Amino acid sequence: MDEELKKALDKVLQLPDNVGYNTYAKAYATAALCNPYTHKRMEGDELRTQLLYILNNLTYWRGEEARQTKQTLKKYAGIK
Repeated sequence: MDEELKKALDKVLQLPDNVGYNTYAKAYATAALCNPYTHKRMEGDELRTQLLYILNNLTYWRGEEARQTKQTLKKYAGIK
């Protein structure tokens, strides 16, 4: 996993828990960093799918940090 992607996932994990959609995004980010079944970081299509789930749950996250983080996630998910 690229360091740039890891930093973006870490930013997702730092989001506050008091917003409902953050809970799901954080759970997906945690799984991307350590797959609960294999205890390894996700890669390939599995990681791409996980990034799409994360992005879907960050729809309402706003601001410059949000824009940069989502842009990185989209880059690794293969979205323009």
